[in-house]
Amino acid sequence: MIGGNKHMAPAELKQARQLLGLNIKQMAEALQTPYRTYQDWEHGKRRIPGIAEVAIKALNHPPQ
Repeated sequence: MIGGNKHMAPAELKQARQLLGLNIKQMAEALQTPYRTYQDWEHGKRRIPGIAEVAIKALNHPPQ
């Protein structure tokens, strides 16, 4: 959940990436983060930082 006390779950991250039609490498590049770091987020090995959640929300809902 973005904007709440609950952190984004790995499944939510994967779903956001898939909605954008990106593979893991492309999503990591879009977020300007290392591939391995992004992969760890999506596999639940690392907590997804709040700033990444904000960036993902912006990618999924660009300004019109």
